[in-house]
Amino acid sequence: MTKSTTRKELALAAGVSTKTINRWLARIMPQLIALGYRKGDKLFNPTTTALICRHFDIELKQN
Repeated sequence: MTKSTTRKELALAAGVSTKTINRWLARIMPQLIALGYRKGDKLFNPTTTALICRHFDIELKQN
């Protein structure tokens, strides 16, 4: 099960900066919004996190 994550956690897992993650996310923003993401949200819910990880091949470490 994927957990909710922040942009910073995604950036660390992908090995890129938060600026780069923001650029990547801009490309799939319509899909994220369709899954319930709102532009001001601080966290990505598990569903949107799973989409992001699949789309950009990011592997999150399980704690």
